[in-house]
Amino acid sequence: AQPKMQLAAPRFEETGPFLFVGICRRYRYDNMAAIPGQWQEFSRHIGTIPGEKPGVSYGVCANGDDNSMDYLSAVEVTDFTLIDKQLQRLRVPAHRYAVFGHSGHISEIQGVFEAIYHEWLPASGQEASDAASFEKYGPEFDPVTGNGGFEIWLPLKA
Repeated sequence: AQPKMQLAAPRFEETGPFLFVGICRRYRYDNMAAIPGQWQEFSRHIGTIPGEKPGVSYGVCANGDDNSMDYLSAVEVTDFTLIDKQLQRLRVPAHRYAVFGHSGHISEIQGVFEAIYHEWLPASGQEASDAASFEKYGPEFDPVTGNGGFEIWLPLKA
């Protein structure tokens, strides 16, 4: 078995709404191998999207059911008016989040999610809300090497 992932204590934020624009595909939880390729495809759009907030990108997990979810490789924008029809739009309403920072390599992301959902959440007294969660990649993240760290934003019930 994998060694247990050490989670840093989360911070809590009430924020949003977010306007995300990107490429969206549906994935089964047991087969997400194509996500890096989806990012590669989306990366050529980064920096060219009207109203884009620079330096940050997001992996948004939405519309999940027992077997699958939508995954949006995205940037945040100020509005949707001039967005290219090839790209999908997702409005995420204001919400309360537990935010987990992780400084390790991107390959550890699955372990971070498992630690959040299977260890932190049951012990926290909090309940995840049926809303979009997301990965946030700041300017320090290097998509080529996978280094620089990331955050996981978990929506919580009020």
